[in-house]
Amino acid sequence: MAWSLDARIPLRLISPHLLGAALQSAPATALLVEGTELENMAAPAVFQLRFNPGGLRHKYDCNCCAGRGAAAEALDRMFQARIRSQCAWFDQVIGVVQSAEARAEVLDALAQDPLAKARFRPA
Repeated sequence: MAWSLDARIPLRLISPHLLGAALQSAPATALLVEGTELENMAAPAVFQLRFNPGGLRHKYDCNCCAGRGAAAEALDRMFQARIRSQCAWFDQVIGVVQSAEARAEVLDALAQDPLAKARFRPA
């Protein structure tokens, strides 16, 4: 019998209007928010971090030369806060994105950034 276990943190991308229902169904959730932080949520998240999409890198730039995108850096800070007990423990991340640019940057981080790819997975 073969086992398949993916211990990476699941990350789901949603629109802001779906956030209330998503947080009520999963209490131990951190938020990766495009732009400004969200307020007046129906159910609070255990941790919230924002990022401002800075545009995607040219497809031929390697990570060591082009640097990391804002979403990848935000995911790194989020993971570091989790393991250093600087925030409450969370079991999943919800990415609250409004623009196609932000969605593409988060997906690019999950696919191309070595640290984000090792720590997080698309849900």
